[in-house]
Amino acid sequence: MNDLKGKVGVVSGAARGIGKAIVKDLCQNGVKVAFSYRERTDLARDLINEVKNSGGEILSFMIDAADFKQVSKMVKEVYRHFGKIDILVNNVGLSCGSPIWKMSEDEWDKVMLVNLKSFYNHIRNVVPIFIKQQEGKIINITSVLGLRGRVGQLNYALAKSILVGLTKTLARELGRFNINVNAVAPGYVETEFQMENTPEIIRKIVLDECAIKRLGKPEDVANLVSFLCSDKASHITGEIIRVDAGQYI
Repeated sequence: MNDLKGKVGVVSGAARGIGKAIVKDLCQNGVKVAFSYRERTDLARDLINEVKNSGGEILSFMIDAADFKQVSKMVKEVYRHFGKIDILVNNVGLSCGSPIWKMSEDEWDKVMLVNLKSFYNHIRNVVPIFIKQQEGKIINITSVLGLRGRVGQLNYALAKSILVGLTKTLARELGRFNINVNAVAPGYVETEFQMENTPEIIRKIVLDECAIKRLGKPEDVANLVSFLCSDKASHITGEIIRVDAGQYI
């Protein structure tokens, strides 16, 4: 997508998995990307080297995305370095599930903090830049679990469902400033984390639910994100687009 060349994007929670795939795809389309991560410096370094070896421009920030001051400092540094920000992809997330009768208060609070406060922190700091520029793209990564729920994932499903309302409300608030706000709702995606932590029986159940009998790859999500960041999606806002092989239906 040639219209993305020279754009500047911020991607949260991107050292691995879906976030990593989004960063790589945006960079391959000519976007200068700044990404954040909380741990696994080794993975972040590998991503930086991969992008730079391919001729891309990239910055990284090791921060706590749920900390407003840290996010604010990062956004200011990105803007100072690149002179603008055109794209915000809110990808950071945390799943820590168990049935409600076993779920601890700490499990509840952690998931709410990471999956909601981090989105507010990034949006609140980036939107004034978008308003000043009179343009911008916000992509929120939610989940099909926020649309349909799943046993043992109450806190995660609730947080992701709230992001649906957040996306639609922001689309209404920011449309007057030529800012597009959309959300992508992946189904099960075969990231390294999922492959290591999801029992084979669960993957089989998910696959049985899918209309297309293939589990998702991080690139499936990244391809849609790049499209929504492009001018080809300039008339799309307030949408929640599923990438789930028909699992939801």
